[in-house]
Amino acid sequence: MAGSGATGVATQIKAINGKCLYTHCKGQALNLAVAESIKSVKCLKGVFEAASEICKLVRKSPKRNVRLNDLKKENQNDSKGIHEFCPTRWTVRGEALDAILNSYYELMNLWDCFLETLSDTIMKARIRSVQKQMPIFDFLFGCSLGILILRQTDNLSKTLQDSRMSAAKGNEIAQDVIKTLSKDRNNNSCNLFWEMVLRRKQYLDVDDPILPRKRRLPRRLEDGNAETRHFPSTPKDHYRQIYLQALDTVTSCIKRRFDQPDFRKYVCLQEIFLKAIKDEPWENGIKEVCSTFWQ
Repeated sequence: MAGSGATGVATQIKAINGKCLYTHCKGQALNLAVAESIKSVKCLKGVFEAASEICKLVRKSPKRNVRLNDLKKENQNDSKGIHEFCPTRWTVRGEALDAILNSYYELMNLWDCFLETLSDTIMKARIRSVQKQMPIFDFLFGCSLGILILRQTDNLSKTLQDSRMSAAKGNEIAQDVIKTLSKDRNNNSCNLFWEMVLRRKQYLDVDDPILPRKRRLPRRLEDGNAETRHFPSTPKDHYRQIYLQALDTVTSCIKRRFDQPDFRKYVCLQEIFLKAIKDEPWENGIKEVCSTFWQ
């Protein structure tokens, strides 16, 4: 069985017969893992909400969409166009973020153009909101970080959808993606990413990074001596913490979602069949299979 909607039914079936196996499909597990990790990192959550609003403002208005394309032609910008975020699939949003940054100048000009002619106060407020957010360094940093993470998860999602993909191979590729993301969790990769964002900041004329205001936790949330809590001393330190938190969160979410006990039994069964076909030793895995189905 697969899919989050089947969870309740699967629980009832397993209560009747514990030999039935239940697991989410890997595409759904990946989607849930990415959604959970993005929503857990405040900077990324805010950026995705703003990016989603930008896509809606462009795609749901033929007039704005055509005007944006005209601006891109005038600037000889042949990058991909803006497209809406899928409301349920979080693993196909990397290209949407990339398109927003690649069309940054045209989008800012688009907002100015329509603010002069619009009479709808609600629509003007929505445009002013994204127009105000886009030049802030948090938006640029969050978009760039989202692209870094989603580049890996989007590729994994496409790979898992291959009809020839086996359970064991899909799990193996997921572990490779986790390793790739984990390799980016070091000072050298963080410094390279920071330098890339700063170069893009100068090119796009985005505001300089600043430290957030130092805030003390409510007393009920304090753990030990509040004076010993670490506050970043520079903007780079602050954004380094966000970078590391995002990578830690997405890797831990993927690990947890992909580590399903029943799925491991599927993998074991598959490996036994494949090894038997290839005339390779397969006896080591038979014990786990027998403990499940022949008790």
